[in-house]
Amino acid sequence: MLESPEERGKATRFAKQLGIHPRTAQRWWAQYRESGEIPYKQSRFNNGPECSFTSSHQDFVQNIIENDPQIFTEDIIDRLSEKFEGFSISKSQLNHHLRNTMLISVKRPTFEAEVRNSAENLQTRYELFMQWKDSNLDFTQNCVFIDESGFNINLRNTWARSKKGTPAIVEIPKTKAVSHTIIGAINASSILYVALKKPPPKKEREKKTTASTPKKRKVNKGKKRPVDDFIIEEPPIEYIDLPEDVGGGKEIAQPPKGTTTAHFIKFMNELLDIMDLDEGLKGSYIVMDNCTIHKSAPMIRKIESRGYGVMFLPPYSPELNPIEQFWALVKGRLKRKRLLTDENLSSRIAEACNSIPAENLLSFTCHSKRMITNCYTKTPF
Repeated sequence: MLESPEERGKATRFAKQLGIHPRTAQRWWAQYRESGEIPYKQSRFNNGPECSFTSSHQDFVQNIIENDPQIFTEDIIDRLSEKFEGFSISKSQLNHHLRNTMLISVKRPTFEAEVRNSAENLQTRYELFMQWKDSNLDFTQNCVFIDESGFNINLRNTWARSKKGTPAIVEIPKTKAVSHTIIGAINASSILYVALKKPPPKKEREKKTTASTPKKRKVNKGKKRPVDDFIIEEPPIEYIDLPEDVGGGKEIAQPPKGTTTAHFIKFMNELLDIMDLDEGLKGSYIVMDNCTIHKSAPMIRKIESRGYGVMFLPPYSPELNPIEQFWALVKGRLKRKRLLTDENLSSRIAEACNSIPAENLLSFTCHSKRMITNCYTKTPF
């Protein structure tokens, strides 16, 4: 403003360029005209004691936080006092420096397994890339992605509103709800098949039976569906055969609560029937994580005999499977509604799945496709 006298009357524009209030610029200009001296912002002058928090302290604190992001303020102060003799700082001063000087804030953490980006796992991802780099596999063109996810009626957002000074209390039907497992298959353009596996009824879970003769629990026989008919059954797999008693009078093992190889094989049989009806899916690759239940040798042979390929992803690599993002979005939509009973859970899941646009599926797949480059460069993700 002082260097352009012909523009002196336009203090507002110069104030915006300098990042100061227009009234401040006008006052400074008036002071300059009266005294001929350049005014300075008084707050720049520190009349108090010199700050004892130096760049050495910043580097030390930065290293502490990188090693332990959840460290408490008191522990940081203790570490500083041990490292720098005679150093003293209050909690409020340290928090001020963290927020304003070092730009470090407190936020909700994302927890990851320690081995997710270990050197061994990065090497495993690299070997996966080298194994498939010369094939015709393309995530956006000829791949079907499979994974399981757990749901229950207590799905809620991690935030809530309440009056200032009062706790945000959210009432839920049960403190511990029964989990339901969903197995799904998607590709870059559509949801191919989703099935719900419910746990056995409570009376069956709690009853301890002794066997004089072997007993079996029935398996529901699912019906074949056309490709465009997306259904969550009630449920497609509810019970599996129990092992026969070999000792006489011994308790029969209770059926596993999670997804078993038997559940997965039944799901895959129905999925393959659906894929066979669509000519565009012929020769596709079925991509899934390296979970034990996915690695049934007879199932792999059956998939390959039907003309499809199988790709197992490296451990701790959710970014490579687009259905992980799909399930996250489904759960996010479920959290917006109140699930009152187990009975309406499956219908709500179906609504949430069907509400996801096809362009989102393509975005998920493109993201995972980009992450494959990180496998080659051994870049953590």
